[in-house]
Amino acid sequence: MFGAGMTLASGCGNKSLIRLGGGNLKSLFVVLIVGVVAYYMTNPLPNSDKTLFSVLFMPWLRPLAVTLSNGHQDLGSLVAGSAGAVKARLIIGGVLGLAILGWVFRSADFRRNLDNIMGGLVVGLVVLAAWYVTSNLTINVDGQPHSLADYVRQWDFYASSDAGKPASSRMLSAQSFTFINPMGQTWGM
Repeated sequence: MFGAGMTLASGCGNKSLIRLGGGNLKSLFVVLIVGVVAYYMTNPLPNSDKTLFSVLFMPWLRPLAVTLSNGHQDLGSLVAGSAGAVKARLIIGGVLGLAILGWVFRSADFRRNLDNIMGGLVVGLVVLAAWYVTSNLTINVDGQPHSLADYVRQWDFYASSDAGKPASSRMLSAQSFTFINPMGQTWGM
């Protein structure tokens, strides 16, 4: 189905964005459909508390999920345990980042082209800024800052009614910017 859809759409979502910028009307419909599907992957379907992800993917992904005994599954926690996880994450991220930079700058053609370097820097900083924005939203309640996810979890305490309350707070964490699901998605739905 995915291959047939890509063929009918004449390429992936990114290619459709490029073609849309060039005036391709077919790409407008492809981008609109991708947007609607992406929205319902993380937001409840109309008159339901289920997302498209929970309907289509959770039944077969849940049995494949591996949960480790310590509860944390990031590389920092696996290497250094809960106590040293933060430091290990920084070290692992730094080593991986330097390795990737070394691999990228190994090419003389890449090093000579300032457009490549600036393009990579700008895209990387935009993604970093978007992760920062989505993970650091705060709401000020009576002079106390609260994360957006904490505010929704304690909605009954802070708000006078359920009007406007999101169906779930799990989509209010840092986003991975994929069409599938946010990084903060929990498996126990």
